[in-house]
Amino acid sequence: MHTTLNKMQTCGPCAESWQKYLRHIGKTHPDDEPIEMSDVLAALGLEDAVWSLRGFDGAGEETVRKYAVFCARQMWDDLTDDRSRMAIAEADNYAHGEVSREVMITAWNEAMLAITGDASEAAEACARVDAFDAAWSAVVLAAKHVPADVLTQEFERVFCS
Repeated sequence: MHTTLNKMQTCGPCAESWQKYLRHIGKTHPDDEPIEMSDVLAALGLEDAVWSLRGFDGAGEETVRKYAVFCARQMWDDLTDDRSRMAIAEADNYAHGEVSREVMITAWNEAMLAITGDASEAAEACARVDAFDAAWSAVVLAAKHVPADVLTQEFERVFCS
């Protein structure tokens, strides 16, 4: 999976991470040289790597949503409201093409009503309409409670191999 600095710049990266990555690769301006996801992950960490999926060729919404679901499922045992669990299940079903967008949105709406903490917020996040936003939010929330290597290893397996 790859992108270019020019493509990444069109996604509106935060200034701090953008400058950090430019320094990492020894550049001052964007160009069209290929960038590998594994390099972004190594240089910027998981949260910025997940955010940067927006600009990577091959980071389809289905795969990105499946990663969001993975992150939310890491906190499954902390969920106390079935609406949160349903949001995760329907987001997963949607990623696999098994339910309509409307079903997923209904589950998301219900999950919003069930938010009581990070776990339920991660469940709500994975069912958001925008898969890239869903993945970023779910990983940020899960990272507060789950060892980083669990989330990173799955990210590497899915997006860096």
